[in-house]
Amino acid sequence: MSEVQQKCNLSFDDTEFPQGIPSEDPLAITPLVAACKIHRLLTDGGSAAYILFKSTLDQMDIDLRLIRRAEGNLVGFSGTRVLVIGVITLPVVIGDQEPRVSKQVEFTIVDCKSPHNGIFGQPFLAKFMALSSTCHQKLKFPTKAGIREACVTPWGVPKGEGEVRQTNIVDTRAEDPRPESMDSDFEVALDPTKLERKVRVSTHVHNDVIEPLIALLKEYKELFVWCTEDMLGVPRQVAQHCLAVPANAEPRQKARRNFTGDKLKAIEEEVARLLAAGLIREVKYPKWLANVVLVKKSSGAWWMCVDYTTINKVCPGDPYLLLRIDQLIDATSDHKTLSFLDMFSGYHQIPMSREDEEKTAFMTPFGNFCFVGKPGLKNAGATYQRMIDAVFSQQIGRNIEAYVDDLIVKTKKGNSHLEDLRETFEALCKHSLRLNPLKCVFGAEAGKFLGFMITKRGIKVDPKQITAVQELRASRSAVEIQSLNGKIAALGRFIPRSADKCAPFFKMLKSGTRFTCSKECEVAFQDLKSYLVSPLY
Repeated sequence: MSEVQQKCNLSFDDTEFPQGIPSEDPLAITPLVAACKIHRLLTDGGSAAYILFKSTLDQMDIDLRLIRRAEGNLVGFSGTRVLVIGVITLPVVIGDQEPRVSKQVEFTIVDCKSPHNGIFGQPFLAKFMALSSTCHQKLKFPTKAGIREACVTPWGVPKGEGEVRQTNIVDTRAEDPRPESMDSDFEVALDPTKLERKVRVSTHVHNDVIEPLIALLKEYKELFVWCTEDMLGVPRQVAQHCLAVPANAEPRQKARRNFTGDKLKAIEEEVARLLAAGLIREVKYPKWLANVVLVKKSSGAWWMCVDYTTINKVCPGDPYLLLRIDQLIDATSDHKTLSFLDMFSGYHQIPMSREDEEKTAFMTPFGNFCFVGKPGLKNAGATYQRMIDAVFSQQIGRNIEAYVDDLIVKTKKGNSHLEDLRETFEALCKHSLRLNPLKCVFGAEAGKFLGFMITKRGIKVDPKQITAVQELRASRSAVEIQSLNGKIAALGRFIPRSADKCAPFFKMLKSGTRFTCSKECEVAFQDLKSYLVSPLY
């Protein structure tokens, strides 16, 4: 007999009533969703969707990269609208005995209170060819071995009782070691007249905080800029970049380079953009003169840089210390809510000192120009960090961590995150700093910061770093061994006794030793790669 024929024979009789009388409780089943046993999944033939509540998803420890963006609202029976966070496709298994039935189901994720952990609507009954009966408290479905019943949650919500019960989920999986991601977010338009100008908000923001957060972002919409022309620049009394060129340094002028075709056009467009933004000005009779260099981007377009190697050689180093990345990462982990901020053209927001502007002169086929806003010169990072430390002197270490132009607003109690953001926005406004909306995410539970994945559970390794090691071939030269050692050093805190594991590589770099790729080194390399792909790292 086929499944369709068995479907036609699905039926219930009076002998199947629970305790001999029809039940008035809602029908809630206990299927396996992504290998998690989920209790109280409501079977509702009047619903048109598969729904999974965010509180349920949070306890399932699902990889957040599986969530796909979705727009719109769901309308309930009472007419209330609930914001859709996203959609996710997960395997669902039903049945209290073998053979069970497994199918892929696309759930709509919403964040609202409910006495149930999710809802299976009419599409569920059609997909599994199932028949449900509330009064019998049973759900039957056909299999190749005959008709089977789904596991029904042994208790329901009593009639008239409306409080939210504690979620009851039994996770049958081991902890997923994969890092959490901030790929799942939605965009918010800050200006109704310019809908293309949006910022990203994490889908993990609690439903009660979404509207106040969006209102806060709209209140400070002037902080976000989409083009260089909109930048104001930091006042000189706050920060400016000085070259400190020694008085006895001899000015140098580089030889002219010729450009044609696409390179010439790229230079013309970049010069026009910088002039319009007020970041450069034309200069005559410069003593120092550098060349431009064209670098090809991954997109195929040309990126104009300036070769300042000559003047950088004579400038003394700025001893202002940057904080250790490990310390910043440790200080940021274990926080409930995070917002990742990035400055728009950060270096250019700091002005050059007026006496040093002409020392940044560079030549182009369209004239000679110098920078008014700080370019990527020697000590640029130290100048920027000094400015950031001054601007956020009352917040760093308390609710902000900053490394040059990367900022993270951290909150251990989610209810106070809006207050932390407002304090940060006020400091940015006061000093005329502007943010890049394309690189900011607000209200996240996890995300990448300085090459590490920051989560509320702690620190995890960036999967891209692991991929870089996995794709390496066995080293065939001293240079490749040095490159491998550098990658391992970046992952050192995640590899116990990394020095012992890499000892064969270090031996190959000893002075006076002829490079040979030994069998010991090959075995160590393969063991290291196997360790990194293990779920125990």
